[in-house]
Amino acid sequence: MDKINKDAVAILKYVGGPQNVNSLVHCVTRLRFELKDSHKIDEKKLNDLSCVLSIVHTGGQDQIVIGPNVAEYYDIIQQKLAANKQTDSNKLPEANSSNKVKSSLTKIISGAFMPLLSIMSGAGMVKAILTVLTSLHWLSATSTPYLVLAAAGNSVFYFLPIFVGITLAKEFKADPFVGGALGAALLEPCFTHLIGKHGLNFLGMPLDPIDYSTTVFPIFVIIGAYVILERLLKRIIPQQLHFF
Repeated sequence: MDKINKDAVAILKYVGGPQNVNSLVHCVTRLRFELKDSHKIDEKKLNDLSCVLSIVHTGGQDQIVIGPNVAEYYDIIQQKLAANKQTDSNKLPEANSSNKVKSSLTKIISGAFMPLLSIMSGAGMVKAILTVLTSLHWLSATSTPYLVLAAAGNSVFYFLPIFVGITLAKEFKADPFVGGALGAALLEPCFTHLIGKHGLNFLGMPLDPIDYSTTVFPIFVIIGAYVILERLLKRIIPQQLHFF
């Protein structure tokens, strides 16, 4: 951990220091910096760090490839940036507000899907293996082994609204179990039984149920509404009643 902390501090120093960083997000393997001046990067010293695999400049970002443990470096650098903001009275100009919005959206989407990459990759491998086995006629698509393994491969994608509801709620600092429950509501048999029926209404509003399995956009909208509603209700409801 000491080495990670030391390398993270060095990375921040070699990209020009906290004062040169407009924003920072990360993906699966990369730290994605938006810098005020990319010419201040000391690429030679960055490449000399054992944790840095490569440096990529693309899309207006200066990306440092770290590997699967990139989140550890990200957390440390963000702490340093936050500490610098508290002591630095010079704030970023308003012209960078659009960049801040883009970075926030990227962080939210990344935070929603990054924790799911391992199970999605595993499920995808199961589905790929089943496709190969059936194509070679080594396994029948109606056999019990196929159906059991297919259930394992399909489950992650079919119940994706539940998983995204959990990770997205965490990203917004809301209750992840409520997020999962909202995703599950889209897949609950009482609701899915209504799919295909017409002329329905919910509290006077027209309702046209569709299949939300494997989709992610609806749960993004639902969690967004949930977070806004939760924060509003917490302001007007006494703390003793928050649980209910």
